[in-house]
Amino acid sequence: MAALYVPSLYDLLTGIWSTDEQKHCPIVLGVSCWLVWRNWPTMWARSEGAQTSAAGWPVVVVGLLLYIVGRSQEILMFEVGSLIWLLIGILLLMRGGATTAKEEPRWTPRITFANLVAEIIHEDLKRAERYELVKKHGYKLMDYNG
Repeated sequence: MAALYVPSLYDLLTGIWSTDEQKHCPIVLGVSCWLVWRNWPTMWARSEGAQTSAAGWPVVVVGLLLYIVGRSQEILMFEVGSLIWLLIGILLLMRGGATTAKEEPRWTPRITFANLVAEIIHEDLKRAERYELVKKHGYKLMDYNG
């Protein structure tokens, strides 16, 4: 996993996360990692003895496909979002699903595929509009990504 996502994290830190609009992203990542780390023993104990789930394999395949497409086509939402799919798939393969756990999880992810697509389209539209405004007024466009 580190071999896949260390280059992606480096690209984020030296690319889009270095812009003023995205400087909060490393903080969000850090808080998310801390929350998972803090709750990990409880989640792991709840799934103790649970039957593993073969449903993890399709989830892992979707995650890998998202990563391959995202990395090769430079679609950050796919590349980085694939981590969630891979982690869920690996947990399903190792510890089973929520229905096999002793208790239901206290939280569920609230992101949907429609939200993901809408965010990608919205970001592209904002970038195109910004480019047109800058070009219209004759300013030189600065490229923050290198």
